[in-house]
Amino acid sequence: MADMHKTHSSLRPRRRFFRLWVPGIIRKDFWRKLIALFFALLIYFMVSTRIGTETRIDNVPVSINIPAKLINMNRQIPKVTVVVLGSKRQLNKLTSSDIRIVAAIIEHKFTPGTPYSLKLTADNISTPFGVKVTSIQPEEIILNLEKRATRKVAVKADFDSKKMPEDYIVGKVTISPENVWITGAVSLIQNIEAVDTAPVPLEHQTESFEYSAAIPKNRNYRISPEKVMVSIEIAKYLASRIVKAIPLKILKTSGESAEMQVELLSTPHVDVTINGPRGKVIAIKPAMIKPYVDISSLEDPGKYKVAVDCWVNLEGIKITNVFPKQVTIKLSRGRSAAK
Repeated sequence: MADMHKTHSSLRPRRRFFRLWVPGIIRKDFWRKLIALFFALLIYFMVSTRIGTETRIDNVPVSINIPAKLINMNRQIPKVTVVVLGSKRQLNKLTSSDIRIVAAIIEHKFTPGTPYSLKLTADNISTPFGVKVTSIQPEEIILNLEKRATRKVAVKADFDSKKMPEDYIVGKVTISPENVWITGAVSLIQNIEAVDTAPVPLEHQTESFEYSAAIPKNRNYRISPEKVMVSIEIAKYLASRIVKAIPLKILKTSGESAEMQVELLSTPHVDVTINGPRGKVIAIKPAMIKPYVDISSLEDPGKYKVAVDCWVNLEGIKITNVFPKQVTIKLSRGRSAAK
């Protein structure tokens, strides 16, 4: 009893406060009036919504859920116009970003080679609370769909050998992995046999090297893997050249051959084939090549077939052939005619 007395005592100040500040017209039958107010506000909201104004929202994007086995060939995101109903206050603040439209493609309704008709309804649209969709324009979106495919293709290294240092060339090129997978619409990848890497830099390269090369992205398909390792052998660019009609020199000593008269019975000129770095081979001049015959060991008059030798003082240049390899000379007593 004492506890109950205390409880009633604690409620008395609250009741006094309620009677002091709340008018009697409200205090009387308070809960019934509160419920009536709630329903009145609810009816007002419903009526204001029904008799609200309409507005048109343009360029509302449509998000399309596409099955993994299909590809939408339309590049642009479809957009529609939505007419909505609501209070002026709500509609004044409403933008296209407040409306979300999501539609899904049903895979078994897709027929290859036939445009796909995607129908939109109010069920596809989400709007803010209190805003109702009354119409959509257009109600149907035509999509160009294709089956997704994956294809294995070769990889080719892209490089410009003209940018290499002089006298060097690209030798063997190895790519790892040799093939990559591309995934895209069947019509876009069915004729692709190979893809190129991004350009491999060759400037200042005089030794073999490895390079991690990316495969450029393509808007028509995805590539996996996106990088490959390119191994490039660098070799010296060797070239050959025939230098024609070089005068032939005759070498003699101060012995018997020096007193002999020398007569060339065959051509006094020879053709010399040289080999070496391409730049040097191209730049070499005939006067830098010295073909000769050595008759210092010949002491008696007569006809002789002697071998033609050749000498060149240029690093990297080799003599690979002399034509003719032999010449015929005649030695006789008397004053030498060869200088």
